[in-house]
Amino acid sequence: MSDGPEGNQANNANKKQILRFAQDDGLAQDDGLAQDDGLAQDDDVLAQCQLEIERAWNDAKDDAPVHRLAAAHPELAEQLYDFFADVIEAGDHLDRPRPEFAEMDRRVRDMLGKARHDDQPKEPKPFLGLVRDVTAKPIDAIAASMEVPLDFLVDASKNGTLLPLAARKELVRRARVITNFGGIDESEALASFDASSRLRRAASRDKAYAPSGVTYPGLVQRSSLSAAEKKFWLDLA
Repeated sequence: MSDGPEGNQANNANKKQILRFAQDDGLAQDDGLAQDDGLAQDDDVLAQCQLEIERAWNDAKDDAPVHRLAAAHPELAEQLYDFFADVIEAGDHLDRPRPEFAEMDRRVRDMLGKARHDDQPKEPKPFLGLVRDVTAKPIDAIAASMEVPLDFLVDASKNGTLLPLAARKELVRRARVITNFGGIDESEALASFDASSRLRRAASRDKAYAPSGVTYPGLVQRSSLSAAEKKFWLDLA
């Protein structure tokens, strides 16, 4: 560039144009750009420019601000255009399907669903209901497999809280035998005797049966167990 009068006039004209752009944007100080040979790289100015560029593009797909600000701040022009390119690319990806993330999204949804399901309190089931769910057999077949009369098995499940621990363990052991010790958790099965049985609710009543005053020995004695079987179960008390 020439150092003569014409060159100086051209330089002064350029500086005045740059200053006018900067003042229009509210980004220049009265004595800042006028005194410098070029605009200083200022983080605050860059951030304000980027904010205006991003808002204009996201709101109205307007690219005028990036050209105007790049002309006003030539020392920031490269950074501003790079930023504008990132803004455009980010907008293009907002609604674009991302198959590479599909499997991860599915796993996250499954985990969240399982967590919500696990957080919900599980309704306890009585012993016979638990065994029936695992074996998918009718209760008479279950009783036959466990080698106990059906009436005793139903009565024991319905009045599970009366059973001593040894009697509970024996019924659980027999239930686990018929399932090859799979599908029935011993701790869960033992706890099931404390669950309120649905069998205690009559189909034609809205209230559960009141306690009958029956005891474990009475439960055994009123069953169709043989004399030897009754002695076995009574000895577990």
